Amino acid sequence: MTNMPNEIREEYEFLEQEVGWLHVKWQFYLQLFGTDEKRVELLNDVAPIFFRVCQDVMLDDLIISFSRLTDDPKTGDRSTRRESFSLLRLVNSVDPAHYPDLRPKVQNCWKQVINVCQPIRTQAARRVRHNDWATLKSTTDLLPGINRSMIEDALKYISELMNAILEYFDKITHSYELVRPAGIDGEVLIYHLEKLQKYYERYGDVDSEVTY
Repeated sequence: MTNMPNEIREEYEFLEQEVGWLHVKWQFYLQLFGTDEKRVELLNDVAPIFFRVCQDVMLDDLIISFSRLTDDPKTGDRSTRRESFSLLRLVNSVDPAHYPDLRPKVQNCWKQVINVCQPIRTQAARRVRHNDWATLKSTTDLLPGINRSMIEDALKYISELMNAILEYFDKITHSYELVRPAGIDGEVLIYHLEKLQKYYERYGDVDSEVTY
């Protein structure tokens, strides 16, 4: 049972699930493509084009997820503005008149989130969500790069924002760092691919007809 008031809890509980899944997606991405070169070489040996597509799709999904979380509380054109669940909506649900100690904390967390996510949002707007023509044809107006440190900083600041609210009302915090979900994560896939690679090294590749 939480002590969080209803006007905050609805936004919080929805976003808690979104933030949790974002951490899961990032963990899976790192397990496949961000652990070491040997693992990347394994994926390239087994199915290079397939795993290149997987890498691109997973990264773009992460970009879109960060972009959605950092959207304005209302999105769309002026004539079609719709309510949007986002971290800023959660921040705005913390009434400074009722929670004068909490509101500055979540506002400061939000500033850190939006600052580190700005390059990610630019990628989403000009490459992932839309093929921005000016960007595509320009040789000087390059998109900002996105690296591992940027994503991990974004996850850290988002977690701090969520936990500032949870701790204020319930005196606890939530760890988004995941214990390996046995049997369903990227490590299991890597394990079986390594076994397959060792089998081929020992017995040679076996040609088989693929039917659909």
